[in-house]
Amino acid sequence: MSVSGSNHDSLVSVVIPTYDRPDYLRLALASAVAQSYQNIEIIVCDNASPRDPSDIVSAFGDPRIRLHRNAQNLGPTPNTLRGVAMANGKYVAILGDDDVWRPDFIATLLAPMEADPEIVVAFCDHDIIDAKGALNAVATEQVTRRFGRHLLRDGVYRSFDDIALVYRSICVVSGSLIRKDAIDWSRIPDGLPISVDLYIDYLLATAGGSCVYISTRLMQYRYHSLQNAYTFTNIHRSWRADLRWTLDLWMTFLRDDRLTSQSYIKMVCARKAMLILVDRLRRREWRGTGADLAQFRRWGLLDPRTLYYHVFYFLRFRRQGLGRLLP
Repeated sequence: MSVSGSNHDSLVSVVIPTYDRPDYLRLALASAVAQSYQNIEIIVCDNASPRDPSDIVSAFGDPRIRLHRNAQNLGPTPNTLRGVAMANGKYVAILGDDDVWRPDFIATLLAPMEADPEIVVAFCDHDIIDAKGALNAVATEQVTRRFGRHLLRDGVYRSFDDIALVYRSICVVSGSLIRKDAIDWSRIPDGLPISVDLYIDYLLATAGGSCVYISTRLMQYRYHSLQNAYTFTNIHRSWRADLRWTLDLWMTFLRDDRLTSQSYIKMVCARKAMLILVDRLRRREWRGTGADLAQFRRWGLLDPRTLYYHVFYFLRFRRQGLGRLLP
């Protein structure tokens, strides 16, 4: 089932955060403009790209498109949130500037959400394409299985923190439609350098509503050489800083007793804590190691049960055919 758009239908805001990928941006925009559901606005939020995308936007001649250019690079999270803050729609879809949608992406995801006000997010499966847009059928099937979408039936799920955080089945960027007022967007840390999609998943999973899955591959996710954080943000980061950030992120989830997947979340936190300690020891940072050890003990991350959780989820994921090396 899908819906077609008219001026009386719910407005959908398409937010496209972008940084210096003009050729891919043109393709992403074209896929948004070509949606069968017409009552949309398209917000291109440019993160101070060296190459001004104004000509690309104006070439479409579509009054539904707005371009905002940041005076300086804000990083990926603030740039995405800037676009969402500018959105006027009842629903928001974030489209990566290097991905593309099938023409019925919005119409198909919107239909069940309009029918059921308890649904906070609709998501779909997707293809994997290469830099030139060629379909990679093998990678497509691998990604579907890696994120557990092969385990899902089409339909509504009333509780879905496992789907969102354990299997991470919801591709927030490019693969979902979100009811904008279902979550408090201001809760997303503005300084979060990575994993804004995971934080949005967390907010959706704890919003008190439901999700709906549609197995049709309505989006094409692009693998290419420009697909790395440094190109996307123009901000240098280290893997050590990322590890700290992601531990803090998962600790936020661990402290939220509304989530039912606490054993998995604790396992992830414990693994990140151990990686931090191993790196400290390798660099012979004895004082820092002691401080981290004391903190991780207070947080309960040295709990020996986390070893059991690793074995449990490894065997579970292997049995389910996810193909992940680590749970």
